[in-house]
Amino acid sequence: MTAGQMEIRVDSEKFAWVTSVGVPMEERELALAVQGQSFAPMFDEKLTVCAWKTKPCWFVISTNDHMLPPAMEESAAQALGASATTLATCHMAMLEQPSQVAAVIGDAAKKSLGSSKKDMFSEVA
Repeated sequence: MTAGQMEIRVDSEKFAWVTSVGVPMEERELALAVQGQSFAPMFDEKLTVCAWKTKPCWFVISTNDHMLPPAMEESAAQALGASATTLATCHMAMLEQPSQVAAVIGDAAKKSLGSSKKDMFSEVA
């Protein structure tokens, strides 16, 4: 593997289309400026424990995602046995539809904690 293959970064000219269609331009520019680099060798790492095998999972499927095909997201959610929520949003769903993503997180927290703790998150949803 070459040094160039070890770091993955979305080209600035394609970033907005690939990751954040539907997000205001000012937020797109900020996301581009602070994007981290993916370290390619991490994709070869072998996991020994997978929490999704023993813990409940939630998944947001972004139907307007240009980075990960929505069909791939749906397949991953099914493989995880996740509770999936489909949103008409871009790859950065938390920027385009923050309230809807927060509601999914709030629902996950409520269900994970059980009914006795639900009031703690009543303002999240």
